[in-house]
Amino acid sequence: MKTHFFPAAGLLAALALAFFAPVPAAPADETAPQDGELELSQAALENQSAPENETSEENADTLFPEMQRGGSGWKFTADDNSGDSAYTVGKDWDGLNGGTGFKAWESVGADPRPGSRIIETNGGWTMQADDSGPSVVVMKREFGETAGDGLVEGEINVTAWGYADEVGDFTGFALYDGDSEVFRWGLGVSDDDFDVFKYSTDGGTTYEILKDGYPADGAAYTLTWTSLGAETTLTLSESHYFPEGRTIMLDHSIRVTAIAALLEEGGVCLEPGDGTAMTFDDLSVRGNPASTPSVPEPATLSLLIPGLALLFRRRPR
Repeated sequence: MKTHFFPAAGLLAALALAFFAPVPAAPADETAPQDGELELSQAALENQSAPENETSEENADTLFPEMQRGGSGWKFTADDNSGDSAYTVGKDWDGLNGGTGFKAWESVGADPRPGSRIIETNGGWTMQADDSGPSVVVMKREFGETAGDGLVEGEINVTAWGYADEVGDFTGFALYDGDSEVFRWGLGVSDDDFDVFKYSTDGGTTYEILKDGYPADGAAYTLTWTSLGAETTLTLSESHYFPEGRTIMLDHSIRVTAIAALLEEGGVCLEPGDGTAMTFDDLSVRGNPASTPSVPEPATLSLLIPGLALLFRRRPR
């Protein structure tokens, strides 16, 4: 007894038959297939067909677990918090990933004074700039593969506590489209106004003030965006100070591929050791990608499987 496999031409023929040959109708008195032959009746195909918006979506969630088609309707989700076992209190978190849907944290830029990054004892990712001069710290978080080419609409939630004491200081977050920063927001110092909420667009250094305020108990941000045409609409709200939200328009579309936590030290600190700092936690992202990976329909798979089975069955010589 030897095992034989069809040559390449046979493989192509069998696949073609599996996809394009008409499905034979079931005989009136159905009997079990004989002599290793495989049969599919029209009734069996109908039973295996996916009900609309049910089985096909379940298969998608199995193949792409980061996609959720639940009540929120978002196809992409990502969540992380500093209390995950992947992080150690008092240690640097660069290169670690304790969440789902994200890639690992990554320190970006070539700052000569990168400051420090540790997990706080009472919880939170903490970043602190060097206090001896201008300094920037950026920790970037790219989205996982199921974000496709980037999210054209979505929502980000994060809670942060910031400290700044010099004009030019800033603590907050930024959205990226590939390597390009498209929007940043947070808390900082502008001219003589301390602790103001502000934002800038497309990597700019000129900030617009959202609201004066002192968030002693932290800022709970929610940012939403929609970029389905030639423009982008962003709405930023903070639950304590501007819960009604502020809308910002961009005159171009974006595909959000990453979020970054960042801080800027504008100069020498007024008090040594009190460099610009930020602690943040409970990061979540929801969104819909520009394109969704295609998932084979169960009915198509039911035609493919018999063809593959015929290719590799054993036959006596």
